[in-house]
Amino acid sequence: TTRFNWTPDRKWLVKTPGIVFALAMAVRAFTKEGEGVLINQPVYYPFSMVIDDNDRRLINVPLIKGEEKYTIDFEGIERAIVEENVTLFLLCNPHNPVGRVWTEDELKRLGDICIKHNVLIV
Repeated sequence: TTRFNWTPDRKWLVKTPGIVFALAMAVRAFTKEGEGVLINQPVYYPFSMVIDDNDRRLINVPLIKGEEKYTIDFEGIERAIVEENVTLFLLCNPHNPVGRVWTEDELKRLGDICIKHNVLIV
């Protein structure tokens, strides 16, 4: 907490038996059936399973595969949010399986897009 000069309140933390359960809890808590939930494939396969299993619409904006690394399709994300009524974005960081840790600038840009369109990032 000293690194980022921020101390989260312990009341905000919830212990779960694993990431898949936690993702499913978030999808159920923050969206309604039929709403769009955004992911960036390729991504850890349970991300899509928890969306489908909870009767939400899976909205995929694939990562862009470059010669040296994958990048985020920011324009595609914003377009999908608007066109598909996305209400939740399941962000994988560090990214599995592509191995990227998104930069501060990339995360800020994603945050700005999601704030602009009232999309929650998990």
